[in-house]
Formats: sequence, structure tokens, C-alpha cells
Amino acid sequence: MSSLNLTIRTTIFSRKKVQPCRHAAFYGFRSLHKGFSFPSSRRMCTAASISPSAKEGVKLLVTAGPHAQKMVGIWLFGSAAWVFSMVILGGVTRLTRSGLSMTDWKFTGGLPPISDEEWLVEFEKYKQSPEYKLVNKGMNIEDFKFIYWMEYAHRMWGRGLGIMFALPFSYFVRKGYMTVQLGMRLSALFALGAGQGFIGWWMVKSGLEEPASEYVQPRVSPYRLAAHLTSAFGIYCGLLWTGLSVVMPEPPSVTVAWVRGAAKIRRLVIPVSFVVGITAVSGAFVAGNDAGHAFNTFPKMGDTWIPEDISSMEPITRNFFENTATVQFDHRILATATLLSISGMWWVTRKLDIHPAIRSLLGSTMGMAGIQVTLGISTLLSYVPVSLGSAHQAGALTLLSLMILLSHTVRKPSPVLLKSLSSSITRTANAQSVVPKTLPCQTLFFEGFLSECFLSRVLETEEEEAVGLKVTAISSIKACLYQLLFPPVQHTGLFLNQQNATRSAPIRENGKILHRGGYQCRALDIKTPSSFLAGEKFQLDDVIEAQQFDLDILNAIFEVAREMENIEKRSGQSEILKGYLMSTLFYEPSTRTRLSFESAMKRLGGEVLTTENAREFSSAAKGETLEDTIRTVEGYSDIIVMRHFESGAARRAAGTASIPIINAGDGPGQHPTQALLDVYTIEREIGKLDGIKVGLVGDLANGRTVRSLAYLLAKYRDVKIYLVSPDVVKMKDDIKDYLTSKGVEWEESADLIEVASKCDVVYQTRIQKERFGERIDLYEEARGKYIVDQTVLDVMQKHAVVMHPLPRLDEITVDVDTDPRAAYFRQAKNGLYIRMALLKLLLVGW
Repeated sequence: MSSLNLTIRTTIFSRKKVQPCRHAAFYGFRSLHKGFSFPSSRRMCTAASISPSAKEGVKLLVTAGPHAQKMVGIWLFGSAAWVFSMVILGGVTRLTRSGLSMTDWKFTGGLPPISDEEWLVEFEKYKQSPEYKLVNKGMNIEDFKFIYWMEYAHRMWGRGLGIMFALPFSYFVRKGYMTVQLGMRLSALFALGAGQGFIGWWMVKSGLEEPASEYVQPRVSPYRLAAHLTSAFGIYCGLLWTGLSVVMPEPPSVTVAWVRGAAKIRRLVIPVSFVVGITAVSGAFVAGNDAGHAFNTFPKMGDTWIPEDISSMEPITRNFFENTATVQFDHRILATATLLSISGMWWVTRKLDIHPAIRSLLGSTMGMAGIQVTLGISTLLSYVPVSLGSAHQAGALTLLSLMILLSHTVRKPSPVLLKSLSSSITRTANAQSVVPKTLPCQTLFFEGFLSECFLSRVLETEEEEAVGLKVTAISSIKACLYQLLFPPVQHTGLFLNQQNATRSAPIRENGKILHRGGYQCRALDIKTPSSFLAGEKFQLDDVIEAQQFDLDILNAIFEVAREMENIEKRSGQSEILKGYLMSTLFYEPSTRTRLSFESAMKRLGGEVLTTENAREFSSAAKGETLEDTIRTVEGYSDIIVMRHFESGAARRAAGTASIPIINAGDGPGQHPTQALLDVYTIEREIGKLDGIKVGLVGDLANGRTVRSLAYLLAKYRDVKIYLVSPDVVKMKDDIKDYLTSKGVEWEESADLIEVASKCDVVYQTRIQKERFGERIDLYEEARGKYIVDQTVLDVMQKHAVVMHPLPRLDEITVDVDTDPRAAYFRQAKNGLYIRMALLKLLLVGW
């Protein structure tokens, strides 16, 4: 081998001369084991193995020669990739709740707002929408710009796809490259693509309509979302199948035995493909019903295998499309069925005599099914972060792509090809072949993985002149399957050239081996997109009250809290906040809040300045104002955590300080960090936050924890709150009015036993003696009226939990502590993770 030549064109070497393969190959992308030699019948150009007289009978979709075939193939694969990106961008748009930001639609589109006046006009339109009124009320213009640009980009990306498709299509038609059959097929796909714009607006319009009930959060119709996503999947599948048919007009069929093996697989692929498709469509209904934010446990759904309300809607068929529990349950079952059916297909076919490319595809499909299930479970357990949610949607489309590729590979060959096959060529059990003497050469394939760029090399026969070793890229999209198999990694090394194909040691880019052995493709500029909000400043400057948080921020905080939990359990220490200093100003006694904040700061590498009982042992005892104290302390520290005896004190401090203030409780006002850890605990213990029933028990008039918790619970769907308290400490009207305004169902009750039997969470609180002043008689009247003991536990549901912000007196008996439903000490532990997350976010950002 005297020289090395690189080329993009697939070639076939005969004894006398080198000829271009009329039908480009796609399937030679997986290697045989080292030392495994295979004859030229291994070539992926099936037309080459047909006799000259039979070649004319092969039906081609592009009839203008190899160059036209290659150009049309690249265009179709590029269009399919564009649709793939459209689906992922649409998923990100949905996950960031950006889809309803544009309240009008034009088929041709238009320029975005440029001036401040134009932005205000668009913002005023959005303010008239139900989503703003019921979900995003109080959103500022900068937040609106973000969701507007997301939706605008999605729409314009779709229009760009239409132009990118139409112009080359017109050119190829004018040049006469396409058959009438291909032209009709592509015209139908183009019409479907244009219709996607109308379907998308039809979907968005459903989310702009007033909800049927004031308790229903505005969102698009799950039926319309499923129609939009299914149509996109259909267009993508059509483009991919057509592209494959252009570059590979016949399946890889070299022997009759391989054709028979492919036929056996074909009988399995069709039903398995149907299961994969149905699972993908069911995922659209999961997205449409926001079902991924419910039952965030696995394998059980909460504490049960089958949710109790799985058939609560009438007629029964509505449950499969509108009931959150049923929709998620169905998706779990279908995903499991997909994994089992693909694994079973691989197991049944593992000993069949089949083409190596088909065997490679079977293994790749099974591996991708496992990855997709893992992504789905991770997305569910992580409460659907944007990064994992997008990756899961990309995984669904990737798995569907592999099934299409497999289906296309095992399709029935044409009669022309079948007649040309020689049944005398067989394969033995050890994968050896009997090679006819007339075959020109041998073909070897490098060993590699799915994440590699797959190349083939052709060795010349001894009779030929020493023209060297030619390396062929399978095709433009064939040259590197890294991007196809592992989105959304960006890979610029699609085409081979002298710079990116070398025969050298294993290549490492960003710590990843891209190739090993033989010729290698250097994948340049590999970038993994950062997760949503990563590296950005936290949206809040201070943590003062529960109303500051929306669902997106809550979910993101909880995700960071889980990261903090991993840090604490793995090593117990981090350097994230090294060099930062936190001051704690506690004018009222505290154990859990103060110590958990101090522990959180130290575990993240920071330092603490602390004052205990600042009301007596600080300059406040001399009459110093709160404002002066804050101005002084902020000169010594980077963040202040403050508890005060006056309601509204934290807001005053935040208005004075130039560093972050965290409200650790302000009299009978609020305790937002306690509410955050309470909601975090409920999510971890119950597995969901939508559709839960919570009983707030005890001192509801003075309890700042229950007030803040009520504010946060009002952000979730279908929540019902029971208020159980003595008459002298009933919940104040401002909270009741707020719950009513948010569509939250609430009910006052004097029967703790009845409430406990219905609730998912019994949230007990202490009757606070310090809030009664000299009216000790009222305190004694309220104390001891509602006690959680074994009698209450006996009527509670098995999955329900008892929570308490602590400290407790006698409102929960000590024998309750041993019951697994007693969650209050786990609740206190979760406070560490939430406060670690808040300190990290406020000081260094996302």
C-alpha cells in the first residue's frame, strides 16, 4: 500500500479498473471484529451485485446519475435533520412555557419588535391572555422578551425550513433529476410541512382561550399538541425514508440466506415499530397534560403501582387523553413494552444468518431503547428540567430514526435483485464466506462504536496496480452518525479531508475517545449545550416572601437542592462559596433555621458571622434601628439571613441593603425558606404537587410557616387545602382571599379525624404562646385541642405523611415518631439542602 487517497465518493474496485458505484451505500457503518475478513459481497452497493442485464430493472427515484443521486440524498437528509431540530426547539419552547407568548399569527411571519414601543405593544397583547392573568401575572418585560424570542425563533425556524426545502426542490425538478413518483411524494411532504404552520397556530390558539374553569391553568389542548407533534414526526419519518430510498434503492442483499434472515426480522420490525410510534404519540399527551410533573417517583407512582384516580373521568375514554394519572401510567406501560419488545427482537434474531449491517442496527436500536428509558426515568425523577426533557424528546426521535433505518434495511428486495442472487454463496456459523473467484476484492471495516465516524477501507487485489489504499466516506450523513445518534451534540466533522482523517493514536476531544484503531475522523468543535439558566444570575435579589417564586423558579431551585443533597451525601463539603461570608441576625430564638443556614454555608466552603438573640445581645438593645444595623452588617458580609419579631421587617431590610437578604421569619408574617423546604419535602414524600390535599392544622393565625406554604401551594394545579384550627387562631382572611383568587379550593373544618382521612399531608403546627401576649387564657383555650396521635394515624392513608415545622410541644405525640409516615425530621433535614441551594443561587447564580 504505497499511498493514501481520501474521497467522499463510494467506489467499487474491479480487476481491471475502478468504477463508481451507481447506487451509493448507506449501510456499511459498523465493523466486523478484528481479523475478520470478508469478501467483496460485503459491499453495500447492492446494484453492483446485480448482473448488467438486470441493472436496468432496478427502480430508481433519481435517474440522472450518481452525482444527482448524491445531491438529492444530501438535501433530503439535511431537510430531515432540520425537522429534527425543529422538534427539539419546539420541545424547549414548551418546557420554558414560551409557546403562548405570541398571541397572533401570520403565515408569512413578520419582523420582531425592535423599539421599546413595539415591545410594549406585544407585551400588552400578552397581558390580555389567560396565561398572563392566571400564571405569569407580574412578569416584567425582560422575562417576556425571553419567552417571546423562544417562540419567535421556533416559528421562523419552521419558515426557514420551508424555504430550504422549496428552492432545491424546484431546482431538482427543473433539472429533471426526479421521477414523477418522487416528485409526488415530496410535494405531499411539502404540503404537510406547510400545514404544520396552521396546526401549530390551531394548537396555540387553544391555550389563548379562557379556561373552562377558574381552577384550570391555561395550556394548549393535549389533543392539538399531540396532532402537532405527531405530524412533525410523520414529516420527519417521510423525509428520512425517502432519503434512504434515494441513496439505497435496494436493501443490502448479497445471499439468499441473508434475504431469508431479513424477512424473518421484517415480521418483527413492523409490530415493534408500531409500539415505538404509539409510545412517541403517548409522550405527546404526557406533554400536553403536563403529566411529567406528577408522580415523580419510579417504579411506583407515589406509594402505589396504579393510581387510585386512574379512571375518574367520564366517559372512560377521556382518561387516556386528559387524566394526568392515566396518561403517565399509559406512557410508563408503553415505554416498558417498547424496551421489552426491542430487547426481545434482538434476542430472537441474535443467531439468525443476516447482513452485518442489520445485526449492527439491531444492537444499536436496543442500546438506544435502553438510553431512552433511562432518560425518561431521569426526566421524571428530576421533575422535567429543560435539559433532560429536551434530551428525552430527542431520544424518542432518535429511536424512531433507528427503527425506520432498520425497517428500510430489511424491506423486501425487488424481483430483479432476487433473481440475480446466487444461492451458492452461503455463510457458515463462524461468519466465514465462500468467495467466488470472479469477485474482485476484499473489504474490511474498522472496529468502532456508535459514537464514531464510520469509515470503510478497500484493499486492492494482487493483480491490480499499486494504486494504494482508498478510504471512502459512506456519504455526507453517513460519514458521521455521532450527531444523529447522540443529539444535541454538535459535530462539524461530517466530511472527510486530509486534515480530519488520520491513522494515528486514539483521538480525544473534551475527554471523549472519538475513534480507536485504523483511520479516524477528528470531530472538531464538539459542544454540549449548557442547561437552561446555567451560568446566569439568579432571578431574585432577595428571598422575602413566598409570592416571589413561580413554578419554573421553584422547579429549578429544587433541582439545585438535589445537587446539594448529592454534595452532602457524597463528600459533605464543597468549595462553591469559598471566600464568601454570611451573617445571621436572629432577633428571635431559632434552632433548625439558624443552624441549617450556618451548616449550609460551611458545607459550601463559606464562613459565618452569627448573632444569637440579637434583640438582647446586639445594639438593638440600645435602641439602634434595624436599618442602621443592616447598613453596618452588610459591610462585613456578602449575604444576611435575618429573623425578626416584626412582620415586614425583612422587606425593610431588603430595601436598605445592597447585598442579598433572606427572610428567616418575620413575626407572624412569612417564612419563605420554610415553605420552600415544605414543598420540597411534599414532592419527595408524595411524589407530586399537583392534585394533592393538604390539611393545615394548629395556629393558622400566627403561624408564618402555614401562610407561606399556602402561597406556594396555590401555584400548583388541583390542590385542596383544609384549614383545621381552634376558633381563636383561625386562618386570616388575606390568605383565604388569595387562595380563592388563585382558584384553590379550601375548606375550614373542626374535625381533624375526617380531614386526616382525606389528606395526603397533615401539616401540624404549634400553638405559639409568644404571640398571645398577656392573653394566656386564649392560649390555654387553643392548646391541646388538635393532637396528632395514633388515632389520627389509624385513619390516614398509607402514602400520606405528617409534617411539622418544629419545634413541637404536645401537638404530636412521641409514639408517632416511629411511624414511617412521620416526615418532620426528614423535613428538617431537607431544610439543609434548600438553604444550600438558596445560598449558592443568591451568591454565584445558576
